[in-house]
Amino acid sequence: MGGQVAWLAGERANMKAVLFPRIIVLSLSLFMLFCLEKKTVDATQGDSMGKAFQQAKLEKEGRALLRQGLYDKALIKFLQADDPALKLKGFQDTVAKGLIRETYYLKGEYEKALEALNPLVQMNPTQWNWQNEKTELEAIIKTRDSGSAEAVRQFIEYMGIKYKDILPPRKYDINITTTVASAIVRSYDQIGDYDGGVAFVDSVIKYDETGKAGKTAKKYARTMKNPYFQVRIAFEQDKQEGKKGCMGQPGCVGRATKALIQSEYFPW
Repeated sequence: MGGQVAWLAGERANMKAVLFPRIIVLSLSLFMLFCLEKKTVDATQGDSMGKAFQQAKLEKEGRALLRQGLYDKALIKFLQADDPALKLKGFQDTVAKGLIRETYYLKGEYEKALEALNPLVQMNPTQWNWQNEKTELEAIIKTRDSGSAEAVRQFIEYMGIKYKDILPPRKYDINITTTVASAIVRSYDQIGDYDGGVAFVDSVIKYDETGKAGKTAKKYARTMKNPYFQVRIAFEQDKQEGKKGCMGQPGCVGRATKALIQSEYFPW
């Protein structure tokens, strides 16, 4: 019995001598794996941040060129920002893609804007802003080709009915109304209906004057601090100069549309 006990003790000692180094190696391996994964995650996050920074830089430079009317140069910046190498996972319609379409619009290249938009619409036919953009571009193309403003007028009416619950005088939803208003302003500007454009922005200004949008909005409702008042002045200036809109004129942009571009308030 004593011999068996001694033998068992020896075996346990031998097992401990074998297992201990293995446990150490396993622990070190797990620690190294954890560090490697963390490093990979940190590197991935850092890479994403770097891509986002580069995209934002190119977009900012492109916007500055856009505001100067240098559309071709702006387009180059936006195309660079949309480089697949800078693509961030999970984003379908990037800011750069939207800016590319906007630049095509300003250049009067509506088919190119529509071509760039169609894959997004096909991917998600129910996305409201993509559907609105598609409908707007199709209306502009029809109006340009027919010489009649009817298609654009129908688009304006369609937007007014579709968003009647969030457009003044009922309500003002800054997350949606500004996007809808921008499209309506562009449309009036395209066909040279400056009276219609003034009437539309006046509906927003009058809403501000009621105080429903806050005291600040009421105070500055009819001043140049109000982006809608700036658009109103732009419509009036083009009307006074006898302009007829920009339909069918590549690179032609009305003052109201320029006011949208210059503004940090209106989305495009």
